[in-house]
Amino acid sequence: MTSDPAETSAVGPQDTVAQRFALIREPNFRRMWIVGGASMALQWLEMLAGSIFVFAYTQSGFAVTLVTLARAAPMVLFGLIAGALAERVSRRNLLIAGYTMLIVTSGALGVLAVTNLITPWHVGIGMFLTGTVFSMEFPIRRNMLGEFAGMDRISTAMGLDSVARNGMRIIGPLAGGALMQFVGIEGAYFLAMGTYVCLVYMLLRVDNVRTPAEAGGPSLMSTIIEGVRFARSDKAVLGMLSITIVMNIWAFPYMAMVPVIGHERLGLSELPIGMLVATEGFGGLMGALLIAARGSAWTTAYRKMYFFGSCIFMAAIVGFSLSLWFEASLLIVLIGGLGVAGFSTMQGTLPFVIAPPAMRSRVLGLLSVCIGTGPVGILHLGLMVTLFGPSLATTIIGLEGLIAMVAVWIWIKEVR
Repeated sequence: MTSDPAETSAVGPQDTVAQRFALIREPNFRRMWIVGGASMALQWLEMLAGSIFVFAYTQSGFAVTLVTLARAAPMVLFGLIAGALAERVSRRNLLIAGYTMLIVTSGALGVLAVTNLITPWHVGIGMFLTGTVFSMEFPIRRNMLGEFAGMDRISTAMGLDSVARNGMRIIGPLAGGALMQFVGIEGAYFLAMGTYVCLVYMLLRVDNVRTPAEAGGPSLMSTIIEGVRFARSDKAVLGMLSITIVMNIWAFPYMAMVPVIGHERLGLSELPIGMLVATEGFGGLMGALLIAARGSAWTTAYRKMYFFGSCIFMAAIVGFSLSLWFEASLLIVLIGGLGVAGFSTMQGTLPFVIAPPAMRSRVLGLLSVCIGTGPVGILHLGLMVTLFGPSLATTIIGLEGLIAMVAVWIWIKEVR
């Protein structure tokens, strides 16, 4: 009788913190780890710089939600296809092709900005193309990280990935805020272009491991359908996907309102707004470091960390929307970052723990689709902003999200 891997605590060679963090010394893992961190920094830089530019150009919170919608829409359109495609062609080459497209996109937007021809429409198109690439990045890169680490080190691998991504959530927003205040949006785009060039170079040095499905197998559509059927039949996977949907509809859209609330309610300029976003990243970094250091010692708590981390983040959104002071807002988003560390780390870990190897790419692709439900939340937030204003709208979506989390807790016992 085999034991459930979610209920088994690993022992042996991975027992010490130093041995767990030794993963970074392995070339393939280290390069993919750096690529993930840098790509996260660029995502936050682009989202913050784009949101600040659009709000300054239009003075409309609803316009900010629309360009954020353009960034999130590709996840639901292409996430599942990317997860299935990753089983059939070179994962590394897919990422190289995507980042190459972003080199061209960022350079073109930078030129438009320098010549004062850039408009919110251009920013929205750029965000859509970036979202398209990152709909592939999530299932492909995390699957590669898991393969390079191995199952005995999967929680450490995803913890280290979360450390890098949360660390870059500090650097990305700070860089975005500083560039917008002292240089302009062209600085953000040219920095992004140069960084994407470096990422392509680094990916060219990663081993190009062939996937089993490359030699043949079921059709792409059959692969997608099989993954959907598996998710519907497995309650643990269904619970994980449900929490992801709740977070992306009611939690993460609030980021579009940070520049608006920071400017209108807290009276902040661009750099302090970047500090707000970066402080949340710092909280996430601290939480991710703790999870990575503990490794598999918390195996039995993975699902609880995913659920309660999400709840903490949702409560922090409500607190931030009600805050009247910059210092209090910093503390609130720091706590929210600690919560989101549990969510983001376990989002990468759980597919490897609860899904069989043959289904992992498909489950990660389904996760991308669930992440892609963000446009529903962005449209909902936009409607609430139109009716009630930015602060009250953010309070409403945070409370709705907490109610939705309670419903998931009652409906699917496997999230507990």
